[in-house]
Amino acid sequence: MQNVATYINGKIAECKTSEEYRRMNIEYQGVLLALNIADDYFKAKAKADETAGDNSDKEQQLYELRHEVIESQIKHEAALKLVEEYKEQVSALQKRVVQLEAEKEKR
Repeated sequence: MQNVATYINGKIAECKTSEEYRRMNIEYQGVLLALNIADDYFKAKAKADETAGDNSDKEQQLYELRHEVIESQIKHEAALKLVEEYKEQVSALQKRVVQLEAEKEKR
């Protein structure tokens, strides 16, 4: 409540700096003050909505990035598995080459 009172008092002080405002009757001053407060409210609301939209966009981007990281991890694990399979194949082929060379020398 204190913040609201401080805000209202600040708005009144801001309006009172205008010569035109001080010349208005009290009813018009109240209307102008209410319009200024409503304008501030809608500007703040628009800013909050924009920020919420930005946050939503950032959350979506974060979700997509996490998804990409998971996909990359899966691909990486598959590639490591493939490398191990190739190593085993190379090792088996090297053994086979040694066997064939040994058989060739026996002949």
